[in-house]
Amino acid sequence: NSTGYGGGGMYNSSSDPILTNCKFSRNSADDYGGGMDNRENSSPTLTNCTFSGNYADIGGGMCNVQNSPSLTNCAFSENSALYSGGMYNYESSPTLTGCIFSSNSAKSGGGMSSVRSSYFSPPLFKRWNLILTNCTFAQNSAQNGNALACDSYEQNWLSNVEIINCIIWDGGDEIWNNDGSTIMITYSNVQGGFPGEGNIDVDPLFAQPGYWADVNDPNIVIEPNDPNAVWIDGDYHLKSEAGRWDPNSESWVVDDVTSPCIDAGD
Repeated sequence: NSTGYGGGGMYNSSSDPILTNCKFSRNSADDYGGGMDNRENSSPTLTNCTFSGNYADIGGGMCNVQNSPSLTNCAFSENSALYSGGMYNYESSPTLTGCIFSSNSAKSGGGMSSVRSSYFSPPLFKRWNLILTNCTFAQNSAQNGNALACDSYEQNWLSNVEIINCIIWDGGDEIWNNDGSTIMITYSNVQGGFPGEGNIDVDPLFAQPGYWADVNDPNIVIEPNDPNAVWIDGDYHLKSEAGRWDPNSESWVVDDVTSPCIDAGD
């Protein structure tokens, strides 16, 4: 699906839809929210939803303008945009729990970000609050803020970002705070490190990180800019000697190592 303005997959205005087990894939918008665009106090509740391969100039996966969406166990992968590959937030206060942002890309805010007001991984915020709990950011990319970017008009409209028990592992340069927003990260694993109680900087030992493969042979790893490149979704469960669930084989797997992130949260 595609649109000339916003919401290639779904456009919400003055409504609070509840969505469960939905997929938004390969949608596009010329301007805002390739997968979903939420406007005028629309605050949807999403559970177990996926946004993959969507594109827009701003907010490849989702765009939020003046609302407070709630997302639980949702996944954003391979979405792209000029600003905010995964999610863009403008004057919004999203709450995300147990969500995964992987292989999203943008000029600013790979996982969430934005421009004018604020970003976060890279999305943006303007005088609003973002709360992330038990979320994972992996292999997102951007020139500014692989995971999270905060900015605002003339750097005068600050945001409050609270990140708890999360893994932010995108190759470093995780957070871009261009306007002095308040970013509080605790009990999280941040590549390159970040000050905060209980934070660590160590390989999280994902079960199987995603990777770019040759479309003709998924066992061959290639560069993402190769014309034959296709993204292979990863399994971001953590390795455990006590055992973990493998969604591919649908079986219980016991590893020979345990992720340092297990039992490291608050």
